[in-house]
Amino acid sequence: MIDNIISNLNKNDNIKEILTKLEYEYSDNIDTVIVMATYNRLEILQKTLTSLSSSNLENTLIIIIDDNSNQDTVEYLRSFTIKNIPCIHLKFNC
Repeated sequence: MIDNIISNLNKNDNIKEILTKLEYEYSDNIDTVIVMATYNRLEILQKTLTSLSSSNLENTLIIIIDDNSNQDTVEYLRSFTIKNIPCIHLKFNC
Protein backbone atom coordinates (compact mmCIF):
# COMPACT_ATOMS: atom_id res chain seq x y z
CA MET A 1 0.00 0.00 0.00
CA ILE A 2 2.68 2.53 1.00
CA ASP A 3 4.74 1.72 -2.07
CA ASN A 4 1.69 2.38 -4.25
CA ILE A 5 1.09 5.74 -2.56
CA ILE A 6 4.70 6.81 -3.09
CA SER A 7 4.63 5.62 -6.69
CA ASN A 8 1.51 7.68 -7.40
CA LEU A 9 2.95 10.73 -5.66
CA ASN A 10 6.06 10.53 -7.82
CA LYS A 11 3.83 11.08 -10.87
CA ASN A 12 2.66 14.49 -9.60
CA ASP A 13 4.63 17.35 -11.19
CA ASN A 14 3.52 19.80 -8.50
CA ILE A 15 5.51 18.01 -5.82
CA LYS A 16 9.00 19.42 -5.46
CA GLU A 17 10.34 16.87 -2.98
CA ILE A 18 9.16 13.64 -1.39
CA LEU A 19 10.87 12.57 1.82
CA THR A 20 10.00 9.21 3.27
CA LYS A 21 10.86 7.84 6.68
CA LEU A 22 10.63 4.12 6.06
CA GLU A 23 14.08 3.00 7.22
CA TYR A 24 12.77 0.25 9.45
CA GLU A 25 10.45 -2.68 9.33
CA TYR A 26 6.91 -1.44 9.14
CA SER A 27 3.60 -3.08 8.61
CA ASP A 28 1.96 -2.48 5.26
CA ASN A 29 -1.28 -3.19 7.09
CA ILE A 30 -2.30 0.48 7.31
CA ASP A 31 -5.81 1.21 8.52
CA THR A 32 -5.37 4.89 9.44
CA VAL A 33 -3.81 7.71 7.42
CA ILE A 34 -3.20 11.08 9.05
CA VAL A 35 -2.72 13.92 6.57
CA MET A 36 -1.51 17.29 7.84
CA ALA A 37 -0.90 20.51 5.95
CA THR A 38 1.73 22.99 7.11
CA TYR A 39 3.18 26.32 6.14
CA ASN A 40 5.78 27.68 8.59
CA ARG A 41 4.47 28.10 12.20
CA LEU A 42 7.25 25.82 13.47
CA GLU A 43 6.31 26.02 17.17
CA ILE A 44 2.76 24.86 16.53
CA LEU A 45 3.95 22.12 14.19
CA GLN A 46 6.40 20.84 16.83
CA LYS A 47 3.72 20.80 19.54
CA THR A 48 1.28 19.01 17.24
CA LEU A 49 3.76 16.34 16.15
CA THR A 50 5.05 15.83 19.69
CA SER A 51 1.49 15.27 20.87
CA LEU A 52 0.80 12.98 17.95
CA SER A 53 3.91 10.92 18.64
CA SER A 54 2.65 10.09 22.14
CA SER A 55 -0.56 8.62 20.69
CA ASN A 56 -1.21 5.01 19.76
CA LEU A 57 -0.31 5.03 16.08
CA GLU A 58 -0.30 1.32 15.35
CA ASN A 59 -1.02 0.68 11.65
CA THR A 60 -0.90 4.41 10.88
CA LEU A 61 0.71 6.29 8.03
CA ILE A 62 1.48 9.99 8.47
CA ILE A 63 1.56 12.29 5.45
CA ILE A 64 2.69 15.90 5.96
CA ILE A 65 2.07 18.30 3.11
CA ASP A 66 4.33 21.35 3.20
CA ASP A 67 3.35 24.37 1.13
CA ASN A 68 6.89 25.72 0.64
CA SER A 69 7.73 26.59 4.26
CA ASN A 70 10.88 28.37 5.36
CA GLN A 71 14.12 26.44 5.90
CA ASP A 72 13.67 25.95 9.68
CA THR A 73 10.35 24.20 9.18
CA VAL A 74 11.68 22.12 6.30
CA GLU A 75 14.72 20.99 8.31
CA TYR A 76 12.49 20.03 11.24
CA LEU A 77 10.26 17.97 8.96
CA ARG A 78 13.28 16.28 7.37
CA SER A 79 14.47 15.15 10.80
CA PHE A 80 11.04 14.24 12.20
CA THR A 81 10.43 10.56 12.91
CA ILE A 82 8.17 8.46 15.07
CA LYS A 83 9.55 5.04 15.85
CA ASN A 84 8.06 2.31 13.64
CA ILE A 85 5.60 4.69 11.98
CA PRO A 86 6.00 5.43 8.26
CA CYS A 87 5.97 9.13 7.48
CA ILE A 88 5.86 10.86 4.10
CA HIS A 89 6.71 14.55 3.80
CA LEU A 90 5.65 16.28 0.59
CA LYS A 91 7.08 19.67 -0.36
CA PHE A 92 5.07 21.39 -3.06
CA ASN A 93 6.28 23.78 -5.74
CA CYS A 94 4.79 27.24 -5.45
